[in-house]
Amino acid sequence: MIMLGRTTGRQYSGREISAMLTHAGFAGIKIKPTFGFMSIVTGRKRQMRCLQKGSAARGVADE
Repeated sequence: MIMLGRTTGRQYSGREISAMLTHAGFAGIKIKPTFGFMSIVTGRKRQMRCLQKGSAARGVADE
């Protein structure tokens, strides 16, 4: 309880977290309401695949 009263920070809405995840390359983002004003936000990281064999530096997001 001491930690809850002495830490700083802020809460983010589901839309804000969804935007952050989208910007970071996540797909399939879902907001699941739990109770009160809380929700769970889930998503999956897109896989990277190479354009050419042996070229790990260049990749394309695979949806």
